[in-house]
Amino acid sequence: MNAIECEKLSLSVGQHTLLDNISLHLPAHRLSVLLGPSGSGKTSFLRCLNRLHDTVPGARVSGRVRVRVDTGWLDPYAPGTDPVALRRHVGMVFQHPQLLPGSIRRNIELPLTLVHALPRAAVARRVETALRDACLWDEVHDRLDAPASTLSGGQQQRLCLARALALQPQILLLDEPTASLDGEAGGKLEAALIALKAKHTLVMVSHNPAQAERIADHIVRFAAGRLAA
Repeated sequence: MNAIECEKLSLSVGQHTLLDNISLHLPAHRLSVLLGPSGSGKTSFLRCLNRLHDTVPGARVSGRVRVRVDTGWLDPYAPGTDPVALRRHVGMVFQHPQLLPGSIRRNIELPLTLVHALPRAAVARRVETALRDACLWDEVHDRLDAPASTLSGGQQQRLCLARALALQPQILLLDEPTASLDGEAGGKLEAALIALKAKHTLVMVSHNPAQAERIADHIVRFAAGRLAA
């Protein structure tokens, strides 16, 4: 079963073509890794899936995109699609940790309270579940009110993963999430991602062929804005 389907997807910004005629299907509940050199279109493709190009002046997307969410197939670019609602279904973790000011707990609670009107007990359960799924609970459960900035780089990245997971997306996009981590921290994040396949579809950008071979169920190679042979 597929979770993402693209047909003849192209992206241009002004006179520059970033993606050219991309057609591919990505399977559900698998970890798909996008490989290729810098500038090959991997991150541009990722950002098409949850419309992060909307704020880029002169960006133009053509072709067809569909993502499978809990209510069925959703076209991100259909006239009635709300980008904010789309991103609840299609979450994203960036290359560098994007922390919110305040505590570890607040980094997960704040997005939850903005998106969902949940009772406090339900929020607390979501926080714990997200931290467990990100393989971080055992390291922080006794200091949830400590500043998030006191965490190590690897822990900060897993906190960002937990924050995305707390919103319960069906699809999770990851833009080189281990690029700035050392081997041990990167290994912990990889272990968390492998375990998450049971609940989520994951699409990850990587420059590292060895990493892709190690953790990917499905590898897609990009070159110069196109799919590589």
